[in-house]
Amino acid sequence: MMLTFILQFNVPLKPWKSSALRDIAVGVLRVCFWALFIEVILHFFYFNAIIHHRRLMKNIPLWVLAGIGYGSGQFFMVKVSGRRSISTAW
Repeated sequence: MMLTFILQFNVPLKPWKSSALRDIAVGVLRVCFWALFIEVILHFFYFNAIIHHRRLMKNIPLWVLAGIGYGSGQFFMVKVSGRRSISTAW
């Protein structure tokens, strides 16, 4: 592995192309979109408040509880994917 690292490290830098700048711009726009999407979702849906409200959770049907759990999981996936895509934008 060290040999591969040394070979890649010693390769001369390639000049920037417009396609590389375009890819970076698209990545940054994607991250901004998902950040805005997360903010809008958090403004209208209170996942954490619903989950910690014990009386409400005891009185709702199982299908609604499953939907809240599924929605919370999907939101968590979007949030984590959005944060991880920051480093892949460039």
